[in-house]
Amino acid sequence: MNMKKLYLIGVLFLLLVGFVGCDKKEGQVTDSEKLCLYLNSGNINKTIPIINEFLAGLPNSNSFSEDEQNLQALAKWLKSNSCVIDVTVLCVSCIKTLPEQSEVSFSFQEGEITQLVTLDISMSKPLKAGICSVIEESNVTLKNTESYSRTFVVGDEEGALIIYQAQHYEKSELVRDESTNMNVEYRYKPTTDFVGNDNVGLEVYYNKTGEDVSVYIETVRINFTITK
Repeated sequence: MNMKKLYLIGVLFLLLVGFVGCDKKEGQVTDSEKLCLYLNSGNINKTIPIINEFLAGLPNSNSFSEDEQNLQALAKWLKSNSCVIDVTVLCVSCIKTLPEQSEVSFSFQEGEITQLVTLDISMSKPLKAGICSVIEESNVTLKNTESYSRTFVVGDEEGALIIYQAQHYEKSELVRDESTNMNVEYRYKPTTDFVGNDNVGLEVYYNKTGEDVSVYIETVRINFTITK
């Protein structure tokens, strides 16, 4: 084999390695992208391992001021994610458990739905997060001849209830049977002559199990604007 052929083989090999390396780099998903993907797909529990990975990289704290600095670092990191609207450190070591817990809340929006997530932060070494609560508010516009439905994916030991009922409805109910694949579905239809505003409040109970997930209640408020 002459030198020219060896040279061409070497060039082709280098190009192949370069293409494979570029493909791998382009296929990688960052933690920020994962966090937003999970938030926007309703898999809030799956954000907890990502948040805890960030917390594990913070320095161990030995004072209240260092605790506060770490929580502010968490708030700054959460706010840096494109899907997060606002972040607030609610309190530092305000829950007198062992270890003490702090609370941090953040909000995000997808379409007409705004959600506020409150995290319990265990002031352990390293810090560790869990979901305290989720509050969601959405706005829906429909004609008084139309119906609305929304499905909540829940497990066998999870469920939902109406905490305050709509006022101007022909149908406002939760359904869980074979037609919903045993998930919980909320169904609403306004009275046919009603025009104006209506709303309903729901609580969805998530009883997740596993090392990196949390048990929490999601409070859902749906605001209806009914037109002709």
